[in-house]
Amino acid sequence: MSSYLLKLVTRWPKLNYYHFLVLQGVALLLWIGIYLVPDETGSEQMRSGVPNNPEVIAEALRKYEVFDKDNYKQRLDVYKRGCKYSNTSSESNLYNITYRGFLYEDKYQLAYCSTPKVATTNWHKVWLLLLGVVNSTQVYGLHHHDVHKHMVDQYPRLINLNRTEQTKRLTKYMKFIFVRNPFRRLLSAFRNKFEFTDEWNQEFLDKYGREIIMRYRNVTDRRRIAELSKHVQFKEFIQYVIDTSVHSNTDEHWKPIYQLCSVCDVMYDVIGKFEHLAEDSQYILRRAGLHNKVTFPAIDTHVTNSSDLDVVRRYYSTISRENIHKIYEIYELDFKLFGYPYPGDLIQWSLSG
Repeated sequence: MSSYLLKLVTRWPKLNYYHFLVLQGVALLLWIGIYLVPDETGSEQMRSGVPNNPEVIAEALRKYEVFDKDNYKQRLDVYKRGCKYSNTSSESNLYNITYRGFLYEDKYQLAYCSTPKVATTNWHKVWLLLLGVVNSTQVYGLHHHDVHKHMVDQYPRLINLNRTEQTKRLTKYMKFIFVRNPFRRLLSAFRNKFEFTDEWNQEFLDKYGREIIMRYRNVTDRRRIAELSKHVQFKEFIQYVIDTSVHSNTDEHWKPIYQLCSVCDVMYDVIGKFEHLAEDSQYILRRAGLHNKVTFPAIDTHVTNSSDLDVVRRYYSTISRENIHKIYEIYELDFKLFGYPYPGDLIQWSLSG
C-alpha cells in the first residue's frame, strides 16, 4: 500500500479521478483508525453524535485542536470595521450594560455575553464550574432547566453593578461572545419555544403563542386561542418577528445580537461561532488558561437540529421571498458584523411573492 501511495505522490500532476478516489479512501480509513477505533484503554472514540464521557470529549477536542489565529483576527477585523461604519456605538466613557445575560467572573477575569440559542446552556455550565457551584462530575448531569431556572441567582451579572464597576471589568477582562447565523438562530428559537414544548415553556406560550394567534388568525374565543397557541406555524412566527421588530422589548431569544450584547460599545476580544462551537470554545478556554481545568460540555444538537440543511430548507420553504429579505434587513448588522453571507439559498428555496 505504501509503495503504491509513493508512486501516486511522485506522479501527482498526472493524477486522474480514479487516483483521487483512492487517496480519498485511504484518508478516510486512516481517519477511522485514529478516531473511531477504540483506544488502548478500550474507551470508545467519536462514533455517532457527541460522546457523553468527559474524558473522551477532552481527547477529541485535543485532537481537533487546530486553531488558526489569523481566522480569529479576521473575524475581529470584520466586526470592528463594521462597527466603525454602523454608527451604533455610544459616546460615553462608561459602559451601561442593561442585559441580564452579560456575565462576568472575577477570579479568571472573564466577561461573557450569553446569546440565547447559541449554546448558552453549555457556557452557563462552564460558569457554574468556575464559580465552584458544581463540580466536574455534577455539571454533565445538569438539566438545562436547572442551569437557567434553579440556579439563576448564582451568576454574577454586570447589570447588578454600577457603571463604574462595569467599566472596570469590561476594560480589563477578556470579553467574548458567541454568534450564529440569524436565520438558523430564529429557527432554533421557534422549534424550542413553540414545537418542543414542556411545562417550562407554558409561560412563553401563554404570552407569545396567544399573541401570535390573535394577530394572524380570526379567533376570538379565549379557550380556542389557548388551544391554538400550542400550534403556532413557522410562517406566523416569522411574520410576528417582522411586525414587532421595531419594539424595544423584543424577546431575547430572537433579538438581534448586536442590540442584545452592545457589540459596538463593548469591543470583544474573541468572536466565537456556533458553527465552530467545539473549536472556538476550546480556543477561549486555552486563551484564558483554563483548558486544563475545564472541559467544554458536549452539546446535544438533536434538541432542535436547526442547523441541519434539510430542516432549514423544510421550514424556510414556507416563507415568502419578501419576508426572507425583511428578516435579513432586521438582522443585517448581525450578518455584516459577524461575517455571514446574504441568504441566497433561502431566497432560492422560498415561496415566490
